[in-house]
Amino acid sequence: MKKILLAVGLCFTLFVSAKDYHVTVKGINAGKASFTIQQDGQNYQTTLKLYPNLIASLAGVGNWVDSSKGKVVNGHFQPSFYQRQDGGKTLLSVKFAGKKVKVSNEDGNGSIKINALAQDPMSQIAQIQSDLKRNKLSKIYYLVTDKNQRLFTSKLVKTKNSNKVILTQAKGGKRQLVLWFDHNFQMTRMKKLKRGKVDFDMIRK
Repeated sequence: MKKILLAVGLCFTLFVSAKDYHVTVKGINAGKASFTIQQDGQNYQTTLKLYPNLIASLAGVGNWVDSSKGKVVNGHFQPSFYQRQDGGKTLLSVKFAGKKVKVSNEDGNGSIKINALAQDPMSQIAQIQSDLKRNKLSKIYYLVTDKNQRLFTSKLVKTKNSNKVILTQAKGGKRQLVLWFDHNFQMTRMKKLKRGKVDFDMIRK
């Protein structure tokens, strides 16, 4: 089962915010998740914790903790470090340095050339939330994975109760990420799709 990359909320002053979500993977109830965003001036830090139920644990979903940190510079969430852990064991770490990242995972170490605006998954969604609040949603976003950089195009769909952002992988990519935000720009749902099928769904309680 795929390792789960999730998102995080946004704040503009010293603030701590934690939200709880129900999680399903490929349509199966997989347990719960929570994430926290802390920001003090330009510095920000995000933490997501997954609490799998028995079924998910048997399927290979661990007690993952995703975290990232960085600075907000001229409205851009610039990560410096991102990692994923399972029970205290580091599965993936990514260090950002300008137009390059250093990646360390179970397969070894490597480096990837990236766009200067590229972000890890949580920083990227914090960016999208900030862009929505400022009415400056970008047409494209760059996502850094453990193997490469992916380009996504964005589309905003406004409804009576929410703002929905649809990110579609460009250049014939097979992935899509759909994010829902309430009118206070807090994320209420996140859904990941591959080849049109839902891989992961997270809905706020």
